[in-house]
Amino acid sequence: MKWFLRIVVIVAVLVIGALGWQWLAADPGVVQLRIRGYVIETTVITAVGLVALLFAAIWLVWWLLRAPLRWLAGRRRARSRHAFAQAELRLREGQWAKAEKLFVRAAEDSDFRIPALLEAAQAAHTRGNEAQAHAYLAALDDDAEGHRLVQLERAREALANEQPAHALSLLEGLSPLPPNGLLLRHEALRQSRRAEEALALLPELHRCQLLDGLAYAKLELATILQALAEASDGAQLTRVWEALPRGQKRTDSVVSAYVQRAVELADVDASALIETQLKLEWSEDLIRQYGRIRQSSPARRLKQAEAWLSGHKDSVGLNLTLARLHLALGETSQAEEFVGHALALDSDAEAWELMADIAERQNQSERARVALGNVLRSRRGEAPLPLPAGGARASHLGLFAASEKRGEHGFPQLPDDVAAH
Repeated sequence: MKWFLRIVVIVAVLVIGALGWQWLAADPGVVQLRIRGYVIETTVITAVGLVALLFAAIWLVWWLLRAPLRWLAGRRRARSRHAFAQAELRLREGQWAKAEKLFVRAAEDSDFRIPALLEAAQAAHTRGNEAQAHAYLAALDDDAEGHRLVQLERAREALANEQPAHALSLLEGLSPLPPNGLLLRHEALRQSRRAEEALALLPELHRCQLLDGLAYAKLELATILQALAEASDGAQLTRVWEALPRGQKRTDSVVSAYVQRAVELADVDASALIETQLKLEWSEDLIRQYGRIRQSSPARRLKQAEAWLSGHKDSVGLNLTLARLHLALGETSQAEEFVGHALALDSDAEAWELMADIAERQNQSERARVALGNVLRSRRGEAPLPLPAGGARASHLGLFAASEKRGEHGFPQLPDDVAAH
C-alpha cells in the first residue's frame, strides 16, 4: 500500500510539473533585479532555479561544517554502545567493579545515560558501595524519566530492607504506576500486613501480563491466604471472602483458611460452607473444623455429622467432631466413646487433648495427666502410654485404644507387652 501511494505521488508531481512547464513556456515572464545601478533581467524559471541552487549551496556548506561534529558524535555513540555491551557481559560474569566503570563510560552518551547509570548503581550496590550507588541514582533525579525509574529502584531497595512504608511513600508520586511499580506496591502492601488492599491490585497485575500464569497463580493464592488470615473481625473476613473470584472459593486451601479464621474469630458461621464443600470432596481438615464452630447449633451439626458416619467410619476427624459436639451437649460418655474410636484409628494429639478434657470433667486426674503426656508423645512421634482404668463405659479405651496395632492385612493386633504375657 505504501509503494502504491508513493507511485501515485510521483505521477502527480510529474503531471503537475509538465502542466506547469507548458504554462510557463507560453509566457516565461521576466524578473528584474536593480541594485547599485546594475540591472539584472532573467526569466522566472531561471530565477527560481538560481534561488534553488543558492539554498542547496548554503545547505551543503552547513552540512560540511557539521560533518566533524557528526563524526565525533557517532564515534562517541559507538564507544558508548560498545562500553554498554561489554559492561553487560562483565556484569554477568560477576566483575562488578569493571562493569561499573564501563557503565559510567557508556553514560557519556545521552541515549545510554539513564540505563547505564541505573546499571552502574546496581553494580555498585552488589559490590557493597551503597554511597556510590546512591550517587548514581541521584544524578538521574533531574531527568523526568530518570527520576521515575530511580523511584522504582529506591522502592525495590526499601522492600529488600523490609521498609514497606518507605517503599509505599516512594511509589505514591508515580502515576500511573508501570507494571513493575504495581508489583512493588503489591509486595509493599503485603509486607505492611495490608493484604486486603493488595488483593485489589491483582486484576490490574493480571491485565498487564507481567507474570506468567504459574507465577501469577502462586501470587494470587498467597495474597488470598494472607488476607484471610489477617482479617480482624467477621465483617472484614466476609468482605475479603465475597471479593474473591468464584474459582478461588472452591480451592481447598482457600476454603480451609477461611473456615479456620472464621472459627478463630467466633463471629462467622462457616457450617453451611463446610457442609457444601464436604458434599463435593471429603476433607479431614474441614471435618475437624466443623466440630469447633460455636455459632451454629451443636444439635443440628451432630445430626449432620452422624449422617456422614456411615460413609466415613474410619475418619479420625469425624470421630473427633462427633466427640466435640457431644461434649457441647453435655454428653461426656458418648464423647469419650468417639474419642476412643479416633485413638483406635490413630494416636492423634488432638484426640489425646480431648481425652484429657473429658477426664478432667469426670474428675479422673490420673487419666487426664497421662492423656496430656500422650499429647506430647504423639507430636514427637513416640508411642503413647496406656491410660489408667476409667469408668465402666470407657474401660475398653484404656490400653487398647492407646496402643492398637494392625498387621499387614489390616487386622488388629495386641500390643507387644500384652502379647508377651
